[in-house]
Amino acid sequence: MSTRHTEDHPAEGLGVDVDAPRNVAQSSATVASGTSFGRMKCYNRSTGAFVGWLGTYNYSVDLVHDADSGAGVAWTPWGSDMYLTMDWSPGYRYLGLGANSYACWGIAGGWTDAIVYNPDHTLSLKSDPKRKLYGPYGNDWVCWSNGEDNQNILRCELES
Repeated sequence: MSTRHTEDHPAEGLGVDVDAPRNVAQSSATVASGTSFGRMKCYNRSTGAFVGWLGTYNYSVDLVHDADSGAGVAWTPWGSDMYLTMDWSPGYRYLGLGANSYACWGIAGGWTDAIVYNPDHTLSLKSDPKRKLYGPYGNDWVCWSNGEDNQNILRCELES
């Protein structure tokens, strides 16, 4: 995990709202045995500059600058939906929309969202495809856009 100053993240210390009404993955059993987890390498879509690998800090999504510190992730189907799953002991966590539009790694049944991997290699929320993953924000945090395009939208490539 990377080192952070907790005052930089307004959602720090918030619990996962397991009662939130969402179409979410219901069980970590959807991750197939033998699934290969890799690192998600991220670039600024506008400039093409490498900005880091998707990481985790207290279940929030951040960008880390060392591949070995990146989160192990894999695409996981659930019905007709696709989730970005993070390998986490003792179970799995799923990319989702957290408090204040921050990206988070939620537990099954919690803050998780089906993800669309767009043709331009950006990630969108299936429930609101105009909202795209962007970063870095502040101290390397990753967030979901409000539906407007911005100069920090991420282009993501899963490396095995």
